[in-house]
Amino acid sequence: TLSAAPLNVGLKLEKLLFSQKRSVTLTSATLGVDGSMQYMGERLGLTGAEELLVGSPFDFQKSTLLLVSSDMPEPNDGGYPQALQDAIKRVARSSRGGVLGLFTSPDPSSACTT
Repeated sequence: TLSAAPLNVGLKLEKLLFSQKRSVTLTSATLGVDGSMQYMGERLGLTGAEELLVGSPFDFQKSTLLLVSSDMPEPNDGGYPQALQDAIKRVARSSRGGVLGLFTSPDPSSACTT
């Protein structure tokens, strides 16, 4: 099953975490969008936070294969969720399970659920 949902957890994080601590450090390979922390900051309820975006030490050139399908329906097409699931299954089987699918989007309307 492939599921996705736009999340805005700012109020809950403020109440249960940020207001309880003097400082909080958030780190992830996917917090930045287009070189900015604005998108994630808005969803996490962060205002006036200090930001630092740093490059990755991971050698993408040597260890990563990017696959772009030329026969997928558009994301807003009703058949997209099933086509995406089928494509991911084919890649996972071909690589014997060596797959990491990373899905990020600043556009919540592009999320699909099945």
